[in-house]
Amino acid sequence: MAFTRRKFLQSTALSSIGLTAGCSALDGSGGSPEFELVETLQTDARAISLANPSRGRFTFTVQNAGTDGDITVALFWQLSEGATEPETVDHVSLTGSGFTRERERQLFFEAGERRTIEMNASLPEDAVGYYFIAQASTYGANVRNDGSGGQAELRMDYTANQGIGASETVTAYIGADSTERVLFDVMARPGTNWEIEVV
Repeated sequence: MAFTRRKFLQSTALSSIGLTAGCSALDGSGGSPEFELVETLQTDARAISLANPSRGRFTFTVQNAGTDGDITVALFWQLSEGATEPETVDHVSLTGSGFTRERERQLFFEAGERRTIEMNASLPEDAVGYYFIAQASTYGANVRNDGSGGQAELRMDYTANQGIGASETVTAYIGADSTERVLFDVMARPGTNWEIEVV
């Protein structure tokens, strides 16, 4: 098996806003695939603005500054002053943590797309504010094959939102002398490193 083993190491990002109130199978053409990772990809969620709620509608605007893919958004209630802001969309609300998650949605964004998102909910009487988080949910790489067509197996190592190390693998066919985009649908913990390699 001939391929170039090359890793990419990246850091994840988070955007939020709140208000008070592998082995290869050959294609039969002879030769071997020669895979190389040439560029990492990820959605890049940017919280742009937050509107005052109106009749139970909570509205905020997010932009994808990265590649096409999924972004997950979540609405939280702030239940106490000075509460520590949640770090991830699936933040587990602990007793006394000061924030509780109302709901979350995963949405597909084109690269560069800016969208206003509405969520209908009833603000609890004891809430002192609310908070939105937008988090990347798609990661990947462009993979170049300078040999014959074949199956490339890629592995992504990352830290999951719960702080646990995790791995995902994806297999994709990449034709001879071509470059393909290979994506992973995962949510890596913000502020941690992640890497992709051909295995």
